Amino acid sequence: MLPRFHLPITLGDTARSVLAADVLTGVFFAGFPNTVPLTECFDRETAQGKAGLQAGLEAWIDGLLTRVVVQPRLTLELVHRLGDARDELVTAYLRAIGWADEPGREAPTADGPLLVPARLEAEAVMMPARIAMALPAPNIRHALRLTAKRAYTPPHVVWTQWFISEFVWSWRVLLTDALLDRDGFHPELN
Repeated sequence: MLPRFHLPITLGDTARSVLAADVLTGVFFAGFPNTVPLTECFDRETAQGKAGLQAGLEAWIDGLLTRVVVQPRLTLELVHRLGDARDELVTAYLRAIGWADEPGREAPTADGPLLVPARLEAEAVMMPARIAMALPAPNIRHALRLTAKRAYTPPHVVWTQWFISEFVWSWRVLLTDALLDRDGFHPELN
């Protein structure tokens, strides 16, 4: 689990930061669409299907920011008022948890000592039942199964007990080479 960290945001002409938290995998992926732009699955969709998936992704981003930003607490209304800063904020969060990588960008800064789950607020540790019981989209279920299998861990443990930074890191370590090999990419040859 990552310590809480500051994310940069520009509001108008003013540089500010918000405090964000690493969240459980299920909390992170709650409402995540089955596929996203720049993937083969998305490219195979009809125009109407792509529009629906894009709308789902936008809604997921808005909801994600309400779940991961802890100070100030963001509501959907506040997220909608952020304008371009919304995309800046979600990109910074994805970089912080290891999902997206932007060379040359400074990493978010930690806020204080590493927090262990016992010291976090109950709402941050307790996964809402609607998230814990809802099955994720098929592609996310597949990713959970692959990661859990390689980690010799039941998928429900990955979903309800691993923080998203742990999932992303484990995915990269356990599966990236196998997926590249499946696609015919061999780093030693390229």
